Amino acid sequence: MFNTGQLNRSHVDKIKLACTGWTLLMIGSNNQQTGWDPHPQRRVVPGRPGLRTQQPAQPGPEPPHVGHLYSLVLADVLKRWHQLKGDAHAYLLAGTDEHGMKVQKAAEKAKVDVKLFCDQGADQFLDLAHAANVSQTRFIRTTDDDHKAAVDSFWRELNHRGYLYEAKHEGWYCVSDETFYPESQIHMVLDPSTGRKLYASMETGKEVTWSSETNYHFKLSDFRDSLLKHYHDNPAFIVPRERMNFIIKEVTAGLSDLSVSRPSSRLSWGIPVPGDETQTIYVWLDALINYLTATGWPHKTARDHDWIWPPDCQVIGKDIIRFHCIYWPAFLMALDLPLPKQFLSHAHWTMNQEKMSKSLGNVVNPFFAMDRFGVDTIRYYMIRDGGIVDDSAYENSFVIARYKKDLQGGFGNLVSRIVRSKKWKLTDSVRQATGESSIAPDWFDGWEKTINGLVHESDQAMTALNPREASARLIDIIYETNKMFHMNEIWRLAESTDPKDEQTVTWTVYGAADALRVAAISLQPIMPEKMKMALDMLGVNPQKRSWEFASAQEVEGDPNENDVAKSRSKFRKLMILTALFLSLFIAALDITIVATAVPTITADLHSPSGYAWIGGAYVIANASGVPIWAKLSDIWGRKPILLLAVLVFMASSIICALAVNMKMLIIGRAVQGVAGGGLILMVNIVISDLFSMRQRSLILGLTEGIWAIAGAIGPILGGVLTDLASWRWCWWINLPICGVGFLILLIFLNVHNPRTNFRDGIKAIDWAGSLSILAFTLMLLIGLDFGGNAFPWSSPKVICLVVFGLLCLGVFVFSEHRLAEYPLVPLNLFNERSNIGSLGVSFFHGMTFIAGEYYLPLYFQAVKLASPLRSGALLAPLIVTTAVCGTCSGVFIHQTGKYRIIIWTGAITLTLGTGLYISMSPTTSIGAIIGFQLIAGIGSGMLFQPPLISLQAFVTDQNDVATATSTFSFVRCIALAFSIILGGVVFQNSMDKQAPRLAKAGLSAELLAQLSGKNAAAHVNVAATLRDQAQRRAVESAFAASMRNMWIVFCCFGFLTIASSALVKSKKLSREHTETEV
Repeated sequence: MFNTGQLNRSHVDKIKLACTGWTLLMIGSNNQQTGWDPHPQRRVVPGRPGLRTQQPAQPGPEPPHVGHLYSLVLADVLKRWHQLKGDAHAYLLAGTDEHGMKVQKAAEKAKVDVKLFCDQGADQFLDLAHAANVSQTRFIRTTDDDHKAAVDSFWRELNHRGYLYEAKHEGWYCVSDETFYPESQIHMVLDPSTGRKLYASMETGKEVTWSSETNYHFKLSDFRDSLLKHYHDNPAFIVPRERMNFIIKEVTAGLSDLSVSRPSSRLSWGIPVPGDETQTIYVWLDALINYLTATGWPHKTARDHDWIWPPDCQVIGKDIIRFHCIYWPAFLMALDLPLPKQFLSHAHWTMNQEKMSKSLGNVVNPFFAMDRFGVDTIRYYMIRDGGIVDDSAYENSFVIARYKKDLQGGFGNLVSRIVRSKKWKLTDSVRQATGESSIAPDWFDGWEKTINGLVHESDQAMTALNPREASARLIDIIYETNKMFHMNEIWRLAESTDPKDEQTVTWTVYGAADALRVAAISLQPIMPEKMKMALDMLGVNPQKRSWEFASAQEVEGDPNENDVAKSRSKFRKLMILTALFLSLFIAALDITIVATAVPTITADLHSPSGYAWIGGAYVIANASGVPIWAKLSDIWGRKPILLLAVLVFMASSIICALAVNMKMLIIGRAVQGVAGGGLILMVNIVISDLFSMRQRSLILGLTEGIWAIAGAIGPILGGVLTDLASWRWCWWINLPICGVGFLILLIFLNVHNPRTNFRDGIKAIDWAGSLSILAFTLMLLIGLDFGGNAFPWSSPKVICLVVFGLLCLGVFVFSEHRLAEYPLVPLNLFNERSNIGSLGVSFFHGMTFIAGEYYLPLYFQAVKLASPLRSGALLAPLIVTTAVCGTCSGVFIHQTGKYRIIIWTGAITLTLGTGLYISMSPTTSIGAIIGFQLIAGIGSGMLFQPPLISLQAFVTDQNDVATATSTFSFVRCIALAFSIILGGVVFQNSMDKQAPRLAKAGLSAELLAQLSGKNAAAHVNVAATLRDQAQRRAVESAFAASMRNMWIVFCCFGFLTIASSALVKSKKLSREHTETEV
């Protein structure tokens, strides 16, 4: 069935010369066909009439860049896809637009004959098409003789029908864009290179000048109603819908007649107006007619059975949509010619947030890119990461990351597993699985349905003109297959003599080979050469490489039954968000609700040393469990793990409420912290799964408001419950809120969930990574908490905890890099400078902001002698400001797509506000303190979610968002825990140093013991009990001075936040979204 012999040497050299990647694909079969035939009785599907795909004529004089390559590859993939499905006569037209003022001036500047200049430019684009393996049927040039004749005939017909007239035309003309712009579409800008002010197009940014001349006009205004009717009758006329809405809005606003000629005295390089040598035909009218020229028009028309007009799809860039979707249809309507069936208007590739253009100097040479990375690698990258709605940033690091993840680590790894292993023979597995007496195991039917479902989804996406989504679904076949290898552990089973184990090995290898065959067939339009190699290696008959063979078995049932995203109503989304916000609220509430209750709790449970641990146990456990929650959700799905976190949180709340001693309370808080970390993380992951980058910025902004509201209510609510009822109600209150959230999630949450059985899921967990990161977190944070508190810093216990904690971190990094097949933390995140900056901002912001929320109540109670309730109220300015600014930052990002300015501003403002805390003393007015909080709150609010948006923006695959989000949450949770512990250590050590001053003030030995470092936080009411004013001022000053040292430390972390923010890079946020399937 398979030959796995070595390729001959010359063949290997050819492969290496053609593509620098996929070395794992170089091994394979010789030229003998081995007859892979999974469906020998399948009927061939007859082909339908050929698809006509047209790609816009490219600007002739400019050297091509990757943006031009994207248009070519996109159109070529669509053509090849339809050929794969039986369209043997699919037609692809590409070419160059070579007339116009821009070309004329460029040739004059280069001192080259204009025709020779165009020949050279056309050769570059033709070479690009050949180099990129673009299978165009014709490469047309607007200087071709048949095109000139077609333009002449088109003009004469327009004139004959009365749609042309001569008149004076005045307006703002752009030479670069070859068009006039209305007054509403221009604005004044400053040229950064010359410093002069000039007028430019608002759409393209190119300079415009006022022009007044006599020329011919086309009666475009006559076609407003006809165009609107066509748009209404054909809602999929323009893809994506955003462009369709733009065009409808433009036409609805009204159309002016269009100038369609230029004085030949100014523009000589073009096609003369028939019968008027003083005028040259407008370059865009000239260029658009090339689509008709290629069909043989006017010699061929609808009366000819082989006329290939109209095109099924025209692929265009978003910057020329007005010409193609307003002017072009109007021209065709004027001649009663059929309109193209659809337009696919794609977004641009950008460098430094600007569309690639030679004039801007930000182009990427596509020939160099293909030489470096390989043709099929670049084709795949452009389809997989290219934008349809939103622009995509091109960077070599992104190409490399995509190659390593999908092609080398995914496809290449699977090929190696199938054909290189010495533990099984592929031919034996195929022979045994396809034998007459062979019986497939129970799991195999579900496996085939999974593969077929992904193929069907890819077909739907391609039909909807979304190759990006189609490629994502097809590469998922590879990931699912690699996952099956891992789950079935056939490396171990291959050494077993148990017949059941042998059957598992046989069907796993066979199923993997069949899945690889299906994926390779389906990916041929995107990577034709590499997929041919893969199919050759599998010995697949060339006659059985079409779409009808791209399935493991006939699909049964409704292929759309798992399309949960489409079935999710607005009400369901609202209920899901409500439950998510409730879950987040209760997890965030439990961080601060105890802030005002801690002194009372430590007094009731007779454990002053437990002050820091009531909060510390929660945040330490919160941090330690975060990476594991994310991995569990990848294995068993978001919904069951989120529900589990809610249940554990409820159970731990009961333990805390019933605590009879400090040990029981701390255990309950630790368990609650683990569950709380899961809630916080899973909320962010589910939101990231459900919404695009631009949408999730708004939703995450709202979650920041939830955080701030919980932080505001927490201290006040904790004070009220402590004063009026009991501190135990700080945990009883969790139960009804959690119960409501649990029921809503149970009923309404519908996300993609894998059906992983318990045994296989346990095998997939990265145990080495999980245990080492857990040990690192616990030992390091406990060691830091013990240092200078329970034990001296020089104590062997403290040193061992810190040192062994750091050693566990080293073990974790080694495990993730070398051992883990499914790592908890993707270390490649740190390859991108901006990601390091985003994670740094998250860490240092967490260090700084939580200090204010957690330790300001201590200042209010100890220095300002406020009650727990009043201290909570005094904290409200910080919390409310944080909530408002957090929500506003989400709205700003949602509207503008910009996040870096928010991060910079927030880092500076947060540091300023924290620095102002240093000046607080017993005599500082409440008004001043409120002002300090407002400044710090503005900065804090701006830094909750924008760093996460920044991190996710540089994640190249939606399926990696969960691990990136868990990494972000882990870093922030570590910061929260470290901040609370560090703040406690600094405060306690500082209070110990205040002992001489307090003794000098005349305090008794008993009071001095109560105000010692480890006991002071539990005796904040001491000053209020002192009648001696000097002693009271001494106690207040001791607390204020000790906290001042703490604010100095946190201000330093604020400056590190600013430094980290400088590393963050900007990137356009996409409105497109591929929902995660785990």
